[in-house]
Amino acid sequence: MFESLWHQFLIWVHNAGYQGMGADLLLEGLGVPFPGDAVMAFYGYMISAGHFSYVQAVAWCAAGCWLGSIAAFFVGRTYGVGFLQRFGRFLLLRPKHVRETELLSMRYGVWILVFGRFLPGVRTLSSYFAGIGRMSWPTFLLMSLLGFAMWCAAWLWIGVWFGEHWDQILERINQLLLALVLLIIMAGFWWWKRN
Repeated sequence: MFESLWHQFLIWVHNAGYQGMGADLLLEGLGVPFPGDAVMAFYGYMISAGHFSYVQAVAWCAAGCWLGSIAAFFVGRTYGVGFLQRFGRFLLLRPKHVRETELLSMRYGVWILVFGRFLPGVRTLSSYFAGIGRMSWPTFLLMSLLGFAMWCAAWLWIGVWFGEHWDQILERINQLLLALVLLIIMAGFWWWKRN
């Protein structure tokens, strides 16, 4: 059943064009549980098959994510961490995810908006915590756009590079990213304990 739904979704993606790309990835920017990596890898495959332009796809995907992240930033700035603690379960967030991202945001500041986009979970929450931390609007807008543009460009390129085999490598890449996140968290915890 899930496979059939996924297939129907991919058909919709193809028919919706660039605007559909932006709309899909708006959910990613808002922090809604959404397989953004897989969808962009599929878009990359569609680019390799000649259906879309790489540059336009990057622009539309990044714009969608960026607009969603602006809304998340506003919510974080207005309602604070209490919003995530109260409603995080609807975004499939556990309290542990909220705490870990809060620590990463405090430690790495604006850079979590750029490089944190590549880390599952952190990507979902970083805009909220930028708002909670009262980051300035211009800084947030610039760094968030930069982070999403890099993330979208990378995943679209992966889909282009692997073409019709995009789905086979996706699981492996996500496993490597998860291992990298755990390694960074463990190294950060070790450094924090020592200092």
